[in-house]
Amino acid sequence: MDTDDARQRAPLGYLVKFWLVNLGLPIAFVGVACWEYLRFARNPWACSGVAPLLSGPAQITLLALIIALAAYLRGVHTSAIGLRNQIRCGDVWAYPIDAEFTTKKLRHLDHIAESIRIASPFFIILSVALALRIMIDSRLRYLRYDPQCNQILLAADVGITLWLLVGIMALMITHFMARRKDSAIAKEARSREIKSLEVWLAKKADGK
Repeated sequence: MDTDDARQRAPLGYLVKFWLVNLGLPIAFVGVACWEYLRFARNPWACSGVAPLLSGPAQITLLALIIALAAYLRGVHTSAIGLRNQIRCGDVWAYPIDAEFTTKKLRHLDHIAESIRIASPFFIILSVALALRIMIDSRLRYLRYDPQCNQILLAADVGITLWLLVGIMALMITHFMARRKDSAIAKEARSREIKSLEVWLAKKADGK
């Protein structure tokens, strides 16, 4: 079952976080880019001789990186859901279903799955924004506009790089927090692994 218990318990909280991350933050980044564009428009000499950061191969490389991040998150989400379902079915002997640390593990996996479900659209929308930036760049080149000192591209680069920075920092913080919590649960499970294995083998022998 691919619906998280945490989401079932607090759908309003989930929706608030989802729309805050995937609508509120992108709007904020677009606002930053628009502010930078207005600043460049008022002071065109401020960007004199400055080439857009993401023009050329850099934008294709960044797009590939974002797509790889989205694929990685999808893989982690699938693994978390799969492990959660295996534990609930009693197929993982290290986590007996009636143990307290197993409940913690299941909640932890639910939290991981929910966090990734919230974060994945964030990077998908970012990839769309970058693809739009690539289209604008190619259109300007087709119209024979010099991309050097182009205020639209410079402002877009500010918004996109800030978008990417926030996303990667959020992933880093979430990763280390989840790893720390998972290590604590695994330590508790290892302290009872012999008893857990004996219980699991007994249930298998009884055909339960």
